[in-house]
Amino acid sequence: MGTPKQTVAIVGIGLIGGSLARALKRRDATTHIVGVDSSAEHLALATERGFIDEAHAEIRDGVASADVVVVATPPRCVVDIAREALGAARPSAVVTDVASTKRAIVEALDDPRFVGAHPIAGTEKSGPTAALADLFDARVVIITPGPKTSRESVASVERLWKHAGARSVRMDAAHHDRVVAAISHLPHAIAYALTLAVGSLSDSAPNLFGLGAGGFQDTTRIASSNPEMWRDIFLENRDETLRALDVFLASLANLRAAIETRDAVAMERLFERTRTIRRRVLDAP
Repeated sequence: MGTPKQTVAIVGIGLIGGSLARALKRRDATTHIVGVDSSAEHLALATERGFIDEAHAEIRDGVASADVVVVATPPRCVVDIAREALGAARPSAVVTDVASTKRAIVEALDDPRFVGAHPIAGTEKSGPTAALADLFDARVVIITPGPKTSRESVASVERLWKHAGARSVRMDAAHHDRVVAAISHLPHAIAYALTLAVGSLSDSAPNLFGLGAGGFQDTTRIASSNPEMWRDIFLENRDETLRALDVFLASLANLRAAIETRDAVAMERLFERTRTIRRRVLDAP
């Protein structure tokens, strides 16, 4: 058996880490995948299902032979784990992450070998049992290099994601956080708040839970996402999420005023505008 083309260590074998392992294996079985996780159950499942070739509980052991280390943990853990990986890995190894907040992480990890990255992909499910080999197919991964990040490190991470089926775009970390606050963090905040509101309304409508209308299901699907991860995301990207929420609350107030005053013309204009904006967002190249 020949020498593996590349060794990739993935710290955190959950939905994203597990899906990345599966995607890389699907494209090229010679890629050697090292799984690092504090959960023995996650490691055993990933090994049994062929996601990973090697399993470790300790970061220093798991990253020792890696060419690329991917930190796929909740955002609050990324900086400490990435620092440990940078210290334990070979001098030529590149360290990257998958967190959906970037500015604080990139500023803290001002190292030529660290590359901030965020795949715009996921589901409301979590854990290695939810991992999908095609999760990143034709999806975008935002790459957010820091001031000291080397071109070689960026190129290495872009190759990794291309290998997983995704395409990369580069973006300033602060700009990334503002963009994802609008397209990802705000929708999740609204889904959580909407679900809580419907729960409160159930006191005066006892049959509510048995109906499960399609609109509720479609709008609140992402409210089933990992609570720990989304707690971290909202705290890490607090300012931009609050900014987006303020804009949303102003839009909601406009709609409420139109309903309260029975202004049918204003409502229709609002709805027509939303259709136009939605098309622009979804149809953008």
